[in-house]
Amino acid sequence: MYDLLLFWIWSVLVMRITELEKTLNNHLVAHLKGVSRSWTDNIFGYSGNGKSALVKSIATTNDCVLIKVPVAQLETADLVGTPHPVQIRPNLYVQMYALPNWLPHIRVDENNKEIYHTFEDGITRPLIDVDLLGAKAENRAELEEKLGENWKDKVKGAVLFFDEINRAFDDQMKNGIFEFIENGRLHTYQSPWNTYRVSAMNPPNAKYFVNEMTDDKAFAMRSIHYVLDATPEEWLIWAEARGINETIRDFIAADPSALMENEEPISLPNNRSPRSYEMLSVLMDETDFPSNPSTKKEIYYGTIGKDYGNNFAKHERQKFEKIPHPKEILSNYSSIRSILLEMKESRNDFLNMVNQYMLAFLSREDNAKHVFYSEEDALQITNEEQYALHPYNEQVMENFKQFVSDMYPSSKSTFMRKATNYSHMNAILINDVSIYNMLEQEATEAYESE
Repeated sequence: MYDLLLFWIWSVLVMRITELEKTLNNHLVAHLKGVSRSWTDNIFGYSGNGKSALVKSIATTNDCVLIKVPVAQLETADLVGTPHPVQIRPNLYVQMYALPNWLPHIRVDENNKEIYHTFEDGITRPLIDVDLLGAKAENRAELEEKLGENWKDKVKGAVLFFDEINRAFDDQMKNGIFEFIENGRLHTYQSPWNTYRVSAMNPPNAKYFVNEMTDDKAFAMRSIHYVLDATPEEWLIWAEARGINETIRDFIAADPSALMENEEPISLPNNRSPRSYEMLSVLMDETDFPSNPSTKKEIYYGTIGKDYGNNFAKHERQKFEKIPHPKEILSNYSSIRSILLEMKESRNDFLNMVNQYMLAFLSREDNAKHVFYSEEDALQITNEEQYALHPYNEQVMENFKQFVSDMYPSSKSTFMRKATNYSHMNAILINDVSIYNMLEQEATEAYESE
């Protein structure tokens, strides 16, 4: 039954539903094994396209209790708890919170000691207190049917599903969601390690009232994002397997536009940051990372954004282990030049990264001094005027000029302008006017060729 519910969900980028299900399933399995850093998978999709069915299926398949938190339907206290003062010493009170009832807790015995269980896969996990969740456990009936007698002792963990998170109506709710999605904490509460967090957003348009979280960069770089949509073709497969009336199926097959209203395209947030790359590293190293190139690209898009996700996919596909270090280029350019010239034919993104790395390296005066001058001279240069008093390393300067000469014509002047914006680089390069003459000559030739 659970697999049938998945037929009508479709990623508008390229990921097939089977690959999407496998990806999210792998992430849940990784959390059940224990990961060095947890994360939240966030699903963008219009209302009714099957997000809840997908999450419920994955939770039940992996013997996890599903806790759905319908953000748009909750009051502030229901989501983040109720504040109350607690006296910690005479005349000293602190504000604490009575925690909301959707939070999963570890089951305890009669001595208030947490209960752990070793499962058939050999992993010892804390038991989730299903009774404490009550009706908040969305898949109680499905788990009882699947696991049979004593099913509560066989639950391996919890899936927390925050639905419509960008419809929280006040700052306290948004801050509570933000904190929990980032690290599984709320006030003094910390969720058990065998929990997996998933959130969902309705994209902003004229039909949905949403808050600014949709475009919040701080939120964007703390989650992995996916875009889902429904297609009539897959819905028809699902409908037939589910036993939907044949006349209805024939009607949709004849007029697919009748299935649902056309919605505006959804774009993923641009969310690259050092934190995003750390998250991607955990995915690549600690999950059953997919081998399918299109699926991998979807994950890259959702982690570091579409543009840099494309660049990273190209980088990985062509198996370049690393960007050449600027010091290698300046000290021994002949050993690297063939790689850069090869990239010039097909990988402008790679060359742009090389150029940016070089500029970042040269922006630090200590780096520039110690590569263009001998160690002894570099220590004696303490201001800009002293650069002209010491001879630079001629081989390094020749390597630098050759490196600039090999750039795309459109990149050379921009690169030099940025490099000479650093006062120490301007003081170094002004002593060799040949590089400026080269740029001037190339500009003249380009003008005459036009």
